[in-house]
Amino acid sequence: MLGINFRKYLDEKMKNIPTDYNTKIPIWVLRITGAWRPMKKYSKIYLIWSTFMMTCVLGYLVLVQTAFVVAEVTRDAEKSASTVSLLFNNCVHVFKVYLIIRHRKRIQKLLDRTQERIDIFKDTEASKKIRYRYAWSSFTHYAFFQFTGVAACVSWTANSIAQSLRDKSNRVLPLNAWYPYDALVSPSYELTVACQAYTLFSCCFQNIAMDGFMIGYMAIIGCELEILKTKLKEIGDDADEPVGGSDYEKMNVLKLKKVDEKICRELALCVEHHIKIIECAREFQDIFHLAIFLQFMENCLVICMTAFAISQLTEYNMSTIMGNLSYLMAIGYQLFMYCYFGNVVAIQKNANMNSLEANFHVKMSLGINRWLGTWPPEGRYRWIYMFYESFSFLFILGILLIVQTVNLTVIWGDHDVEKIIAGSFLLMTNSSHALKVLNLLLRQNRIRALLEKVSSDTFSKYNYRYESILKRYTSNGIFHYIAYQSFGTVAVFCWGFGPVADLTAGRNRQLPMEGWYPYNVTKSPAFEFTCAHQGLAMLMGCFQNIGMDTLVTGLFTVVCCQLEILKTNISQIGANDSQQFSAKVAEEQLENCIKHHTDIIYFAREIEAIFSGTIAMQFFVNCIIICMTAFHITQMKIFIPTEVIGTTMYICCMTYQIFIYCWHGNEIVLHSESVVYAAFMGNWWRCGERYKRALRLLMVRANRPLVLKAGNILTLSLQTFVVILRASYSFFTVLQTSTDKS
Repeated sequence: MLGINFRKYLDEKMKNIPTDYNTKIPIWVLRITGAWRPMKKYSKIYLIWSTFMMTCVLGYLVLVQTAFVVAEVTRDAEKSASTVSLLFNNCVHVFKVYLIIRHRKRIQKLLDRTQERIDIFKDTEASKKIRYRYAWSSFTHYAFFQFTGVAACVSWTANSIAQSLRDKSNRVLPLNAWYPYDALVSPSYELTVACQAYTLFSCCFQNIAMDGFMIGYMAIIGCELEILKTKLKEIGDDADEPVGGSDYEKMNVLKLKKVDEKICRELALCVEHHIKIIECAREFQDIFHLAIFLQFMENCLVICMTAFAISQLTEYNMSTIMGNLSYLMAIGYQLFMYCYFGNVVAIQKNANMNSLEANFHVKMSLGINRWLGTWPPEGRYRWIYMFYESFSFLFILGILLIVQTVNLTVIWGDHDVEKIIAGSFLLMTNSSHALKVLNLLLRQNRIRALLEKVSSDTFSKYNYRYESILKRYTSNGIFHYIAYQSFGTVAVFCWGFGPVADLTAGRNRQLPMEGWYPYNVTKSPAFEFTCAHQGLAMLMGCFQNIGMDTLVTGLFTVVCCQLEILKTNISQIGANDSQQFSAKVAEEQLENCIKHHTDIIYFAREIEAIFSGTIAMQFFVNCIIICMTAFHITQMKIFIPTEVIGTTMYICCMTYQIFIYCWHGNEIVLHSESVVYAAFMGNWWRCGERYKRALRLLMVRANRPLVLKAGNILTLSLQTFVVILRASYSFFTVLQTSTDKS
């Protein structure tokens, strides 16, 4: 209620307040903290202040925190986790400042365009109220975000001061940091606390101001879209009704012409307004998309590490707990703000589904493969990409394959079944992964031909008519990708945090994955570098492997979608011209459907020819992996939550990998069989014998279901999925029984 009254006060008593104060206030904060250089006046003088803030404040903080992490990572897990979370935050902070400074002119032009060009209508009271509402919404979110950040800074600073007043022999700094002097002795302690407090508050205000500016501009885009919708609804509302009577016919005609001209002018203005909104939104995305992506990735890690640091506190300290909780709330709220205002823009544009591009799931999988070095582009940059491809393969798979193979060879002579199985299932996964990469690279031209077929007229000429069908199948493809990726990502993160859990529990150092290295991996810094490589390689390998699988299943989804469109086309032949039914037109439509059906069959057979070998190998490997992984869980003597959860998610990931192939293959069979029934739903009874003969030929061909096989052995169906799970369980039972007897 207080917020509503205050907003009314701003609307009624302060009419001169600008409607874009939600972006001007963050810019004012950025100018004070050295990140928003003026364009002309005092720019050189300001450069000195900006350099001081960037190097002596933000750069100093990153430097001392990095030194602390390197020095204390093996001694205190709780302090290291809290410091690493802040260090990650500061690194992304540095990148956002770099973007602001580098794109200063582009951002200013974007703001000028927003003020001068977007609103081409008259600024009515209704539009002004909409602008105030959106500005107030984004500003209140920014203010609450700032409050949580300041609360964390105050708690950390107050904790160090209170601790010093209680016991000078047990002093602590607001932030964990390494200094080349004793920072706990006066007067060094007081100066260091003052320096850290100033740095902490400056970085807090600057970082939150950058986020506030971005969400403020997202609110402006949503606001302009709502104004556009309001203008579209008001088109023609002020038109006068025609006057009755024969004497006024000429007057009515003139009025209608004027009304038509006015409506056309208003509609043209709305189209121009919409185009300018889209241009501004794309420019904003082009500038800040990478910063927002890094912010999301960093927040995911920071939330995890901060929660871990809170759980590891051994002493009840109110200030420390409140500071960490406020920081955790600020990071969570930071994610919420971006997602909330992005959702506002999507709702105002009615783009929750309308913006979903046809076959986007295939393009998404291709993009992942391109970024991770398995989809070289055509053209002059291909050879440059080859170097990146070789490095990517060596970093993600090459080193792991070598160390895991040597490790398995070393432990093979020990006749320890548990160790052999623990070292085998990840080696088998990486081996099948490497073969899939090789298959993708060797058959790239054939796969590229399939992708060209997807965008050809044969498969895309009905996109405008069957948009709902395309969106439904695209959404299914995205859903399967998200579910599959979630299992894999959770498993990788659990294994990646295994070494941290071992250090916390006081156990011996252990790598995320077993492997043989030609050096002692239990000593620093070899242990930290090896853990970092394994964790990053596992994460990148997870995305790459799943990207290749979802590329294949995405092409299967295209087959199902095209079969659904084919059935609809066959059933609607002659349905739209019931009064003047033309047998010749019906025959032409049926001929197009037959060609479409032939192309779909060829497309599916080509997918089978390219990927059947790798799918068969994947089925065989996953059957053994599920068995070995389940056996590995049953043989654990010590319950380690991260390892148990990670291994369980790994089993789910391997099972889902089989399921998506079998499920999509089963869907293709069902869709191909139902083509026959779609033929009965048309107007065949009104056509001649030539049409009926062609339709019977189509039905005879459709009676042979489109069955895809893996390696010409296993049919891609749900029955095969059940058979593989049963075989895996049988192997597990035999292995468990033989181990119990021994």
